[in-house]
Amino acid sequence: MPKSHITILGKTVRRIAQLRGGGSALPGLFVETIDPDFISRTLAQLPQGVIVISGTNGKTTTTKMVVELLESQGLKVFTNRTGSNFTRGVAAALLGEVTVKGALDADIAVLELDEAHAVHFVTKIPPRYSLLLNVMRDQLDRFGEIDATATMLETIASNCTSNVCIIIITGWANGRITINNNIHRSDSISYYSTYNNLIFPYTYNCNSFTNT
Repeated sequence: MPKSHITILGKTVRRIAQLRGGGSALPGLFVETIDPDFISRTLAQLPQGVIVISGTNGKTTTTKMVVELLESQGLKVFTNRTGSNFTRGVAAALLGEVTVKGALDADIAVLELDEAHAVHFVTKIPPRYSLLLNVMRDQLDRFGEIDATATMLETIASNCTSNVCIIIITGWANGRITINNNIHRSDSISYYSTYNNLIFPYTYNCNSFTNT
């Protein structure tokens, strides 16, 4: 099926869902099913790449802040503000922004992603930057113990092609997120926190810490 036809179908489903008051992720699920490469193909157009924001808490607020900062610098930003933070939500948000021919008028994408969905997203679409928030006990029915969530965030960081920023809001994350330098391709990893010994920004390079 021609890609333009897929986009038209996706936009049609999105419009019907809006008229019926349905879920915002439904059109994304539809287009993912008929065209699994829709997200990767569309985001590949962005000259500044993709920023992934994930963690237990604060994803939505942090995403909005990053979007505002980038837009204040004159960048055109795509974000999944109208979809869920699952990959289908990203696809649904893209359907609302792309032209019939699939063109996306943006410089960079800032995506809020659920931890469990982000680990699959980054293996298909490696982000240029990632911003990882705190790790806390939440949704134990999905994630089990806290270390499972930390492992997911490690996977996100390890698939990032440039810089990683880890914001430690509470002590739960202290020491739990480690990066395997053998597979990690970024120049540096910046940590920010107000917790105990981590009261100032510092940068992690090759197993050593230096003030920034």
